[in-house]
Amino acid sequence: MKTQKGFAHTYLIFGLILLIGFTLTATFLHNFGKRQSSISSTEKVGDATPTPSTNTPEIKNKTYTSLSSSGLTFDYPDTWSFDPPTDPPVSRGDKKAEMLALYSQKPTSVNGRPVIKTDNMCISFLEMQGAYPFGYIPLSNADHIADFVVGKNQVSLVENKTNLASGINAAMQLVNQDSTSGHGASYVALNDEYYLLATATRNCFADEHSEKRDMTKEIEQARAILKSVRIAN
Repeated sequence: MKTQKGFAHTYLIFGLILLIGFTLTATFLHNFGKRQSSISSTEKVGDATPTPSTNTPEIKNKTYTSLSSSGLTFDYPDTWSFDPPTDPPVSRGDKKAEMLALYSQKPTSVNGRPVIKTDNMCISFLEMQGAYPFGYIPLSNADHIADFVVGKNQVSLVENKTNLASGINAAMQLVNQDSTSGHGASYVALNDEYYLLATATRNCFADEHSEKRDMTKEIEQARAILKSVRIAN
């Protein structure tokens, strides 16, 4: 009888050990399963979050051809601010003129005057016909950037690095290489007795609060605009 009771106690203890082991195992597996499910849900939510696109919009060029009889044509990026005139130049006595202004950043009006709140490049094209003084002096201390042809004229793009860095005075200019030109190096002959004065400046309409930033791309764009000048066929 004592032996049977000993076996009974042994079986009871063994059974309790198995029961406790089973309970602990079941609890561990349950908690582990919940944790894995939570991690999986977090990963799915993370995977579902869209990755921000690093692609920048493609810059396309537009082409402008003057409404005058000059034939002036040039290309410019569609990101630049430019309001082409809708009417040809109006004669004033024996003079005609058309001013075209392009800005790498769009001007806004502050207290009735135009302001550009960041570093910028601007380009002016002045078409002139008639009895103007034609007294603009070419840039001095300027480097040659490119040589090309406008109509029948040999033209150079020159750049004054000091002016470009400071934003004071014109920094780039188209210079006529024809020594026989009646109006000097600053004026490029176009069709129908029109002449072009073309310059680029840094920081037009800037104020003391203008944001400073990398201007490498816009400087290259300004050069490209000036180098695209041609006479329409």
